[in-house]
Amino acid sequence: MQADQQEYIPLPQASAHIPGSPHRSTPVRWALHGLHIGGQIIRLRTVRVGGRRFTTAVWIEEFLAACDGRDQQPVAMTPARRRRQAEAAVDALASMGVG
Repeated sequence: MQADQQEYIPLPQASAHIPGSPHRSTPVRWALHGLHIGGQIIRLRTVRVGGRRFTTAVWIEEFLAACDGRDQQPVAMTPARRRRQAEAAVDALASMGVG
């Protein structure tokens, strides 16, 4: 079996593996739409098998860790965001008379 040797959990049943007993539609929403946190969209990882979506306990833990800041991996910037930040830096330097 794949998924880090974890058992697949049907997405509507995944709420039983989440602290606080959220509604069964909550993991579905997290997988499809994600959560917007700090300008990023964090989605619950899933795999689609025969038209149904599944997740694993490991993926749920990774999602929860990312949502509360326990995920320490750097976030890649989009080219547009990188360009906006560079333009803002150039403008700030120009206002100080540098450059």
